[in-house]
Amino acid sequence: MWSLFRSSSAMRAPLFIRSTSRATALGAAALAAVLCARVGSAQEVAFVPQATLTGSWASNRLLTIPSSPSSETLLGVFGGDLLLRNPTSTFDMRPLITVQGDSNYTTLDRWEALVDLIGRHQSLKGDYNILVEYHREDAFNAQYGVVAYNPLNPNAPDTTGTGKIQTGITKSTYEVAPDFSYELTQRFSIGGEATLAAVRYSTQIPGFMVSYNSPSVELNGGYKLSPRSQITVGPYYTVYDPVDSDLGSVKSTGYGLDFNYRFKWTKVSQMKLQVKVEHDTSPAARGVTPPPSSQPFDIPASSATVVGLEWVGLNRFETSSIQYSVGRFLEPSSYGGRVTNNQVRGQYVKRFSPRFQASVALRLTRTNEVGDQTIFGNDCTCDRGLARATVSTLLTPLWTLSGGYQGVYQNLHQNIPDEPNSTWSHGVFVTVEYHGQQPPQ
Repeated sequence: MWSLFRSSSAMRAPLFIRSTSRATALGAAALAAVLCARVGSAQEVAFVPQATLTGSWASNRLLTIPSSPSSETLLGVFGGDLLLRNPTSTFDMRPLITVQGDSNYTTLDRWEALVDLIGRHQSLKGDYNILVEYHREDAFNAQYGVVAYNPLNPNAPDTTGTGKIQTGITKSTYEVAPDFSYELTQRFSIGGEATLAAVRYSTQIPGFMVSYNSPSVELNGGYKLSPRSQITVGPYYTVYDPVDSDLGSVKSTGYGLDFNYRFKWTKVSQMKLQVKVEHDTSPAARGVTPPPSSQPFDIPASSATVVGLEWVGLNRFETSSIQYSVGRFLEPSSYGGRVTNNQVRGQYVKRFSPRFQASVALRLTRTNEVGDQTIFGNDCTCDRGLARATVSTLLTPLWTLSGGYQGVYQNLHQNIPDEPNSTWSHGVFVTVEYHGQQPPQ
């Protein structure tokens, strides 16, 4: 279940135009209402405030070729966690508001928002979960890419960034993802999950910032190998539906089979190995040709069978933790089609003393379209690498001072003659954070 890899104590829902999406959205809303009602009688209610102020410098923040001038950014993040718990249910809602400014980019959207909500209810035989996320951000940040994990939604799709850094364009992401499992016997169970994902750009750029809807649904059967391990297998169906199909984007439908193996070392340490075999089809569409050509070309209809392999997990130890997502991920994207995202991603946190800790996060990705789509007249491969290293110290039980290095490498493989493809950006940052005390588990 998805909740195995989310933590409610650690630091997207639009109108879909398809009737099936409306029905699933109503089901998700009903499940959310049930979960909230269950938690309404919670024995514990807490609000944990948090606020951060970060100053950063980057050598080539727009990732241009040749390099753009260096820039200095100042941003503040304000919000907190609303936590409700009782013996059978948990509920965590985290609203965060960002205020930002940059010395060189006056068109940067000053305000951003991120709201995550997760709920879980357990009965004697059933487990019911829901995730809801809304994220509004400037393309200046959205296309830069995410390297550190969001604890409430660590493996969200379309977060690698396309590398097309712009200011003044807003990306709004919506996600609703309910799931359930129900034990038929001590070993056998049935389950299902649905995801409604959507992205909207205030201004679209073909091949890099494409608005889309992407619903999917899955049913599965499970078998417990032991008290700690379980396998599940079942069919799924997914759709990628761009809002404007004449902007170098490709509508596709896919169906496949999903195999899962899950293992739990402890309540907070677990892993999932997932294999997907998926068949995707897409009709012909209008493509976009990069300069120097000025005429668009047609993207031919395509059909392809692809295999995804995902290994994700979280291990917590006495003084450290490691979280990872490795493999070939099949997901919707802002490029204008469904993609395979080959990824090595990890985050390691080490506490050296009650006051001092360090963390390292790394994300290496290679992104390709599914099938024979050629949105830009070439293979449209995108290689990106993001790294972030942080050291932090507690000033008081509620205040933390941290700083470190962040860097990005990318190669968009545009295949434009006599023009370089790769670029770098290096940067440093300093953060002051206020964080309220977490209630006991």
